[in-house]
Amino acid sequence: MRGGSTFGASATIRKGTSFVEPATDTQAGAPTTDVTISWQTFEDAANEAGMSRRYGGIHWQFGDTEARDNGKKMGEGAFSHAKKLWEGGSSLGTGSVLGVEQHPTPSTRDRTPRWARWFVGAYLAVFVVCGVVGLEAWPLTGWRLFADARQARQPGFQAVTVDTDGRETPIPFRDLPTGYRGDVQVLKGFAGLPPARQAAVCQAWATAVRARGGEVAEIRIYQTLTDVSRRAGDRGAPPARTLRFTCRPGSADAGG
Repeated sequence: MRGGSTFGASATIRKGTSFVEPATDTQAGAPTTDVTISWQTFEDAANEAGMSRRYGGIHWQFGDTEARDNGKKMGEGAFSHAKKLWEGGSSLGTGSVLGVEQHPTPSTRDRTPRWARWFVGAYLAVFVVCGVVGLEAWPLTGWRLFADARQARQPGFQAVTVDTDGRETPIPFRDLPTGYRGDVQVLKGFAGLPPARQAAVCQAWATAVRARGGEVAEIRIYQTLTDVSRRAGDRGAPPARTLRFTCRPGSADAGG
């Protein structure tokens, strides 16, 4: 970034540095040339940052526009408050955000109860431990929502049911009862389960699908690899699949 007495900033994205579309054996990485983006004002930079979050599917439109509006109000309020302090004014009175009054410090009698402070302190301590150690104990997760860089080749798993004619149907985990919706973590750890536990998991999935009227002769678990740089027409190419387990009544056989 660069700056001056009048605001101006720019950033250069070097060619081939994209995490989403890196270079492969058959094509150059994105971008194919250095790309420099620049802004003349803070507002230009904020607007582009907001749009990038919407293009990335991270924020809704109203979240972006409301945040920009609130940011302007907070900036104006902060500057007004700081100006008063520079000019020798009192730090009490109007708060740093326009329209928000700052109240005097509450008395001891009005403060948060001790048990609540202990609870919040203990919760935050456990939250930090889960993040540092990498424990996945919702809602105290290992902070994995936005922590994993999305590589061009994304591994995953897929569980499908197979009817008596050999037709495969992906298990509709999202349409099953809430207890079945932790399928991502279950599939990631499936190989490490004891055989009896693997068979029990498959049986539970089969029972849930049959309760919806589906026919289940067996369940197959595939390991998938999605290459986001490959296209099939105007859509992404389907993932490559490798059969890892075939669950038949009472057993789960590795590799089918």
